[in-house]
Amino acid sequence: MGFKKLQSMEDYMKIEQPVFEINARDTWELKTLSDVKEGDFFRLSENGGVYIREDYERSLGKYRVTKAENINAETFKKGSVVVQIGFEY
Repeated sequence: MGFKKLQSMEDYMKIEQPVFEINARDTWELKTLSDVKEGDFFRLSENGGVYIREDYERSLGKYRVTKAENINAETFKKGSVVVQIGFEY
C-alpha cells in the first residue's frame, strides 16, 4: 500500500480531478452599503447572514440594517462598509 510514483504528465492527467461547479444564477458583486438600494438584501461576508438595508439615520450618520431571519435584530453600519450583493436568497 502506498502512493504510485507518476512517471509523466500523461500519468498525472489520468488521475480524476475534482470538479467544482459554480451556481450560474449567483452573479454576486461587492459594493459599499451606501450604493445598495433601500430594501435590498446583502451579506457582510461570503458565507455570512443575510441582511436588509433600511433607512439612513441622520442623527447617527449610519444606515439601519436588519437581519432577514430576525427583523428584531437591527444594527447600524457606516455607508463605507463593503457588502456582497447579487446572490440568490
